[in-house]
Amino acid sequence: MIKTAAVIVPPLCDFYFTRHRFSALGANIVGQLLERAGIRATVLNFPLLNVKGTPIDLPPEIFYLKPFLIDGETGRLSFFTRYRRFGPANDRCAGMIEALRPDLCFFSLFAFCYGDDVRTLAAHIKAKLPTIPLIIGGAGASSYPEYQLTRAFDHLLQGEAEACLPPFLDAIQRSGSDFSGVKGSYRNTVQSAVYPKTQPAGAMDVPHMDEMLIPLVKTSESSRTVTYATSLARGCPKRCDFCSSRLLFGKTLRTVSLQRLDDLLQSRLSEIVRPGKRTIINIEDDNLLCDEALFKAVISIFRTHIPDAEFIAENGLDYTELTPQLCAWLIENGMRTFNLSLASTNTAILQNRGRSLDLGRYETVIALLAARNIPAVTYFMCGFKEDTVQTVADALNYLNDKPTRIGISPFYPVPGLPGFTDPRKFTPLTARLCCGSSMYPWNQSLSTATMVTAFRLARLSNLKKSPIKSVMEEKVLSLIRKEKRLYTVKLGINGNEEITPVSGMDGELLERVNFL
Repeated sequence: MIKTAAVIVPPLCDFYFTRHRFSALGANIVGQLLERAGIRATVLNFPLLNVKGTPIDLPPEIFYLKPFLIDGETGRLSFFTRYRRFGPANDRCAGMIEALRPDLCFFSLFAFCYGDDVRTLAAHIKAKLPTIPLIIGGAGASSYPEYQLTRAFDHLLQGEAEACLPPFLDAIQRSGSDFSGVKGSYRNTVQSAVYPKTQPAGAMDVPHMDEMLIPLVKTSESSRTVTYATSLARGCPKRCDFCSSRLLFGKTLRTVSLQRLDDLLQSRLSEIVRPGKRTIINIEDDNLLCDEALFKAVISIFRTHIPDAEFIAENGLDYTELTPQLCAWLIENGMRTFNLSLASTNTAILQNRGRSLDLGRYETVIALLAARNIPAVTYFMCGFKEDTVQTVADALNYLNDKPTRIGISPFYPVPGLPGFTDPRKFTPLTARLCCGSSMYPWNQSLSTATMVTAFRLARLSNLKKSPIKSVMEEKVLSLIRKEKRLYTVKLGINGNEEITPVSGMDGELLERVNFL
């Protein structure tokens, strides 16, 4: 009889870490489903146990980034500095899980790029608990089951937890061996690994609105604020071929029950609201604006229970769905910053990628936000197969002239995206190359040097726009203007700040931007 389970968000290795990326919303839903089934669940979000990270050696597979890293670099002009492990060492994690003595271990992999990290942890746990079934799920596992279903894992669940987990639990409670009737469940045995073919979203069972659970997870708390993350919709009717949302969740926008959201807030109100602190809600859906009425209804329900609630959308808002009237309404109802997804400023590129470009609407939105003193960050992608040094320069020059900070997102694929449906492209490589921070030239259109240069130029633009600058920042900006090349700041031997030149940059891109 299964009584207890561990739900594990594994440590990860990367250059940087932000709490909202690891809110573990999927793991939270798995925990809720286990509790409903009468199984006591312990959620272990290991990255949150070491958010500053422990410096580790640069992995050999991304050693090509070494020439672009400056020891001791610091400040707002910096590139990545040290590679880090966010979360305890694998032995310690395995020891914590061993102490729980769970009957089952579930691993939540939200992004394919961290697949190597989760497999390494699973091997450590299997060594300590060889008889405990290890099950992996999540978007990162579902996108390419063959990559994850190794001997470290006993089962892989593909698709949404509400659809595949309950029948899996029934099967494992009933017999522990017959999973033939569980859709989206794949089993691995020592004798014969059953590697599945990745199923398209339309072939997987999806939960009905009334079955979709609502995760609401605290991601940070300070003396002044407490921040929660939530997700309220799945699937997307947009046709952007660089987005993996439709691979798992399908092409139809499906939303949670508003009544269920209302009930959830009512039941947890005393826990959510902290006296004397601002309550911030991060709505992680990047497609909720496809239904304006629904988006407004969600905001209104939160504000009914928490009248002073403030909102952010860290995954970005689609500016093509924004109007001046909607922007004004959102600001009046607590939206405190706007993360806007532009993707590219090149019409032809976006047409090829299934996305539209409406710079007139974008400029209207960004001007309205500036007039209301609402901060905005605009993200563009760098590394589409049609990209050139000129298209990147055009995007940087365009955004440099606008009242917005620039966010740059290097292109990376997820198995199953157009152009990357053949698993043979991923099998000989490491999943780590699918991290945006790895800046791997997947499409061979831009070099790593060009993407790193674009990253640094975006930071330069942001610093120049900042109303507050330190004395050292003013000095380095003056030197950049004078010599028309990039400089940065690093800590010297005595811990003092020093200005140092940046080498290895793409000279053609530097020549084509107009704000160096």
